[in-house]
Amino acid sequence: MMRIASLVWTIFLGLGMGMGVVRGQSGGTVALPASPDRIVLKPGECASTVTGEHRLRWFCAGVGEDAPGSSALELRAQLEGLQKDQSALVAKIVGLEQQLTDIRSNLVDARDNNRSLHEQLVEALAKNEALQSQLETVRREKQKDIDLLEQEVASLSERLETTASIAKTVNVQDADGDGVADARDLCSGTPLGQPVDSTGCVKNQELILEGVQFAWNSVELTAESRQLLDDIAARLKAHPDFKFEIAGHTDNSGSAVYNQHISSQRANAVRDYLLQRGALQSQLAARGYGEDRPIASNATSEGRSLNRRVTMTRLP
Repeated sequence: MMRIASLVWTIFLGLGMGMGVVRGQSGGTVALPASPDRIVLKPGECASTVTGEHRLRWFCAGVGEDAPGSSALELRAQLEGLQKDQSALVAKIVGLEQQLTDIRSNLVDARDNNRSLHEQLVEALAKNEALQSQLETVRREKQKDIDLLEQEVASLSERLETTASIAKTVNVQDADGDGVADARDLCSGTPLGQPVDSTGCVKNQELILEGVQFAWNSVELTAESRQLLDDIAARLKAHPDFKFEIAGHTDNSGSAVYNQHISSQRANAVRDYLLQRGALQSQLAARGYGEDRPIASNATSEGRSLNRRVTMTRLP
């Protein structure tokens, strides 16, 4: 805090100093003694004297707490300091305005992003609703299919019950209960519940002609084999629409070429015997597979015995 006080300057003038004057606040001057012991100056007044080197020297009573000085210089220094502070404040204001501009720009971008996210959310909700509608449509269609299948199963059950009832009425024998009379059943002993075709065999199942055997290392059928084939021939004659492939198989004893040859010959032997017993040429095809389709391991005698077989497979 600046304070104004009466300031008394005591100026000791050395020997040889000349006459001095005092300049008042109004600008006038007052003559001083030639060699005063001291001069009392009031604030705003200045005194001059001539030194021993004949130089004019002024002394002024300043305003303030500290050492005397020029009020104009102090004010100029203060003004320059204020100007520097003003420049610094202006620079800060410019920086703050730039930051405000950036914040506004970021706010606009955030609003745009929010708008875009909202549009995407609306689109996703619309797609989800469409998918839900499609799913519901598919469910309804599948339910219709399930209902139709259930109706078909119910109808088949009724037909099966009717067939079983008729079979009991006419005393038709069906030992394995597959719905095919024994007289037509080429696969007796089919497990209960297995779907079968009109021959009484599981659909697309390979029927092994158990008991059909040949003399050692030949294509000659044994007597027991002929009896079994006689029964099959009678069923084929009764149902000329049945068509089968007769296949011959061997184990891996001997060479592959020989096994292929003898399997073909044995398949042909079975087909020829059935033809002799009344089956039609159009009903039967014969093929040998050699050792290519084993059903058991050839590492044991039991496995090799199972692999040596003749089979029949229903053709469409």
